[in-house]
This record gives sequence, C-alpha cells and structure tokens, in this order.
Amino acid sequence: DGHFVPNISFGAPIIQAVSKRHTLFNDVHLMIKNPQQFIASFVQAGANLITFHIEATQTEVDTLAVINLIKHYGVKVGISVKPQTDVSLLNPYLDKVDLILVMTVEPGFGGQTFIESTLDKVRLCQQIRREKKYHYLIEVDGGINNLTAKRCIDAGADILVAGSYLFGKKDIAQRIKTLKNE
Repeated sequence: DGHFVPNISFGAPIIQAVSKRHTLFNDVHLMIKNPQQFIASFVQAGANLITFHIEATQTEVDTLAVINLIKHYGVKVGISVKPQTDVSLLNPYLDKVDLILVMTVEPGFGGQTFIESTLDKVRLCQQIRREKKYHYLIEVDGGINNLTAKRCIDAGADILVAGSYLFGKKDIAQRIKTLKNE
C-alpha cells in the first residue's frame, strides 16, 4: 500500500484477472495498513487464503477482528510476523489461523538476503504446533534459494515463497526441483 511497506505491488484487480486464467490456490499476502478495509475486495477477486501482518493491527481485539472477518468470508486465514517482531505475539491466535508466515527478510522488496535468525521463529512455530497439536501451516518468505530452502524445511517450514530465485531465470523448472530437493 506504500505505507506498511514503501512499495506498491499487486492489488485485487490483478488477482481477479489472474484467477480467471487458472484453478490454482490464491495465497494473498497483504502488506498493508488497515487490512480489514481490503479483505472483501480480495475475497471477491478470488483469494483462497489471506495473510495479514500482526504489525498492521494495534490491539488483540483488532487482530481477532481481522481473523474473524477473513473467516466470515469463508477463506483461510494467515498471520505474518516480520523478522524483528517477537513471534510470541502470535500465541493468542495460533489456534485460530490456518497459516503462520515468517518473513525471513524485511518485507517490501525482492532480492534481499535471508536473515538466519528467523529460522529460530520457524522452529518455535513448529514446536508449538507439535506440542499443542495445532494445524496451521508454516510458510517462509524472503531470500529463499537453493541454499536456504533446505534449512527452512528442516526447521519446520511447509511452504516456501521464492521470488527472485525463480522469476526472470531461464531454468525455472530446474530451480523448482532444487527447492523441492528432487
């Protein structure tokens, strides 16, 4: 939105246009202030999961309101945490969400270097999920490449978001196989 992060990326019209051309799962990551204002438009555009940042809400009441609004529309809900944010802020919501997104770079721009310390957050989310028998998936986003992917998976990540490692490259299929350890 140009406020939560300094750049502007894909909006609901892009999701809507793309959704008409495929039957894949649309995982929408909102890096915006006041996410509740945009949820309906992204759902209408074809989102299957909407992830918002814990840092974009002010209070626990606000966070629960966003979670409940996303669920109201019948789509899956994810909550994200930036690299410098204490992952324990997510604890009150772990039984209410379908996905935890651990940002492994500061959100906003592609091509950044993976922040090693974020693996501790992934491990903690995995440990809590196992101990409490929660069912959320763990997603990581930022700096994912042939070297960092395995470390994320070993730490407990279920989903990897790879941008710069794939886009604009001629050997995308081989790079995807590498990320999958094939």
